Amino acid sequence: MIRRLLALAVVLGAPTVAVVGAAPVGAQSRGACVVTVNGTPTTRADSPGRAFEFGKGDVIEVVGTSTAPVRAYDITLHYGFIGFPAKSGTPTGDDTRWSGEVQVDDYTPFGVGLYRVEGTSSGAAPCSGWAYVRITGPFPLATVAGAVAAVLAAVGIVGALTALRPTGQPGRGHRIRGPLFGAVGGIGIAVLLQQFAVLPMSALLMIAAPVVGALVGLALGWPRPRAASPGSPAPEPAAAAEPADPAPAGDDGAA
Repeated sequence: MIRRLLALAVVLGAPTVAVVGAAPVGAQSRGACVVTVNGTPTTRADSPGRAFEFGKGDVIEVVGTSTAPVRAYDITLHYGFIGFPAKSGTPTGDDTRWSGEVQVDDYTPFGVGLYRVEGTSSGAAPCSGWAYVRITGPFPLATVAGAVAAVLAAVGIVGALTALRPTGQPGRGHRIRGPLFGAVGGIGIAVLLQQFAVLPMSALLMIAAPVVGALVGLALGWPRPRAASPGSPAPEPAAAAEPADPAPAGDDGAA
């Protein structure tokens, strides 16, 4: 059973890493507009491996050009299910063109790594465009997100491994401790992968990381026979059953 659960975790985890690391997140642009990042169309950074790179002191300038007047625009930094508003406003001058700047130094103390930046506009012809960006700067473990993720990963891994220790009840493992700490460790590892720019934090990774971690923890904590302690007496062999006494023969009859 343990081998089957470990195999299931690998089967679920490997495709997740492949899909999250290679597949783009839907259409890059919607509507009749062109969105650029520092003068380059967002279509240039359609995968994590082609992400725009920015470091300390850099400015991310997102510009959109629409075919109709724009009422307002928003620039959002996506982190899985969460979207952090980075910039918003209204066009000045030409109302078919909008632009916004994001200061990289405002975010590097909290985290680095891979992110998805999206610019959207509302008006007569709503549109949007997104691109992957890679933020460099401090060592990932020196940021808030990296430090917290490292603690979660360490606690989760150590806690899941303790599920291998038997409890006070013979033949039982820590079936609750294993999945619980495994899920925590999975979350920490996922954030570390994002901070070290291995994978972006997508909605899929947010779901898959704790699930795969819990499966691995469940495999570690699954009940297993307790090994006999040294010096314990061997079980006595079962006594052989005594043969039943034969039934007494009946009388042949009296004369």
